[in-house]
Amino acid sequence: MTVGQKIKRFRKRAGLSQLSLELAIEASPGSLSRIESGKVNPTKETIVDIATALELETKEIASLFGIEVYDNHHLFEETTRILSTHNLQEVLDMAVDNLIFKMGYPASCIFLAKGDHVSFSALTNSNLSAKALACLDKPLSSLSFSLTKDTSNLTVKAIKERKVYLTYYTREYTVPAITVETADRIQEVTGDKSNIIYPLFTDDEPFGAIVYVKNVVSDFKDERETLRVISKQIAVAIQNARKFESLLNTASKPQV
Repeated sequence: MTVGQKIKRFRKRAGLSQLSLELAIEASPGSLSRIESGKVNPTKETIVDIATALELETKEIASLFGIEVYDNHHLFEETTRILSTHNLQEVLDMAVDNLIFKMGYPASCIFLAKGDHVSFSALTNSNLSAKALACLDKPLSSLSFSLTKDTSNLTVKAIKERKVYLTYYTREYTVPAITVETADRIQEVTGDKSNIIYPLFTDDEPFGAIVYVKNVVSDFKDERETLRVISKQIAVAIQNARKFESLLNTASKPQV
């Protein structure tokens, strides 16, 4: 079954006409007909918009990318590719844009701690994320939490306690880096319905967290073990890249 045929099946199941779905995703008239007939291939951003509008499950979203969420061979290939990368920003981008996105999660965010500050370090590059960024009045990179002061924030709690947290509210893992009003607005425009936060740590030292986002209400019950393993591999890749970059910086310094 082609991507277009799958989209058509999901659309009909939801009881929507092509026009109704085009309006929901703000697509031009006739574009869905071309996608469903196989004349054009949808971009990953369009797939995410369609998945959000139709409230598809994680496995269904993954199927539109030709990937099964629990395909161990695919997960091994993706994590191996990330682990072999020594540039920190490339590791972060590959994790959110390739691995996690193609697992069927429409958005994810990686937070990294440095001293007392926890910063937004990577966000899925998609139309969904663009809608979230449009709600901000300052760059994402300028936003942060305090590990010592913002103790009720779930991202901070996940890092400090090395525990997994589940929430159905964007505000619970983003405030006070952004206001409650902004967080609620982001949740409204993105269709964020479920979020699970995994701590990032190696050798028992926590240094960040990953938030996995779904646009359907879910407790992530069937995915938790997979996400635990994936989060651990991403943590190792991040630390390896940090060590490699530190060695490069040391080697590049002039000898006295």
